[in-house]
Amino acid sequence: MNNTTHSSLIDTSNLAVLETQTPTQMEMSQAPKLGALASARLHWPEYLMEASLLGAFMVSACVFGALYEFPRSPVHQAIMSGFLRRVLMGMSMGLTAVAIIYSPWGKQSGAHINPSVTLTFLRLGKIRGWDALFYIASQFTGAVVGVSLVALVLGKAVSDPAVRYVVTTPGPRGPWVALLAEFPEGFRMLADLGRLESMDIACEEIIGKTMEMLEQHGLELVVRVIPDPSKDIGLKIIGLFHYSKKMRIVTCKTMGEAANVLGL
Repeated sequence: MNNTTHSSLIDTSNLAVLETQTPTQMEMSQAPKLGALASARLHWPEYLMEASLLGAFMVSACVFGALYEFPRSPVHQAIMSGFLRRVLMGMSMGLTAVAIIYSPWGKQSGAHINPSVTLTFLRLGKIRGWDALFYIASQFTGAVVGVSLVALVLGKAVSDPAVRYVVTTPGPRGPWVALLAEFPEGFRMLADLGRLESMDIACEEIIGKTMEMLEQHGLELVVRVIPDPSKDIGLKIIGLFHYSKKMRIVTCKTMGEAANVLGL
């Protein structure tokens, strides 16, 4: 790449990102109704993938939980701050979730890995009733198998009261405070999911090709115009995987702001 700083101005106000539909996210108005056996015959690979993915998530949770919180763990002993250990735990599980979602199996099954996500897709009409039931059953099965395998290998390290199989329980202020704290974040996340699901899937290929073109030309600066910041949800996530670390990305609300950034 030469020493000249290249830049590109992209108006993405009418663009949005949506992942490719999986077999369980067909258009409900066009897909024929399927019974339990027909759904199982058609989508059993996705059910097994969902079980495996959630099993892998729980294996990761148990391993990291023991690593950070088991009193005799070298990492626990080296990091005295409980707050810092919780931050590291959150980062570890966040990276685990990203790896699962962007894995080949995650892309095929949809990587729900949570009954609440599956029920949300059911409510949005993106998944059939029998598929939702089998997905949830697979998720519970995968979670139980994953935790059981870790318990066999780590034993006391994961059953210790400080870890307790990484069970999520309310804090000292009780379940109602925990509910009030969790509800807004869960609502916002699933509301964002609903917004993304309503966007045009045809834009995904356009955005992907645009990002690849920018990367191939060695651009150092990308200026995007997005009047509604809420539409940038998918672009930010996809951008992490398409753009190099050297590329600077600036998001503006108006063309005037973008022109100022570019010095026009």
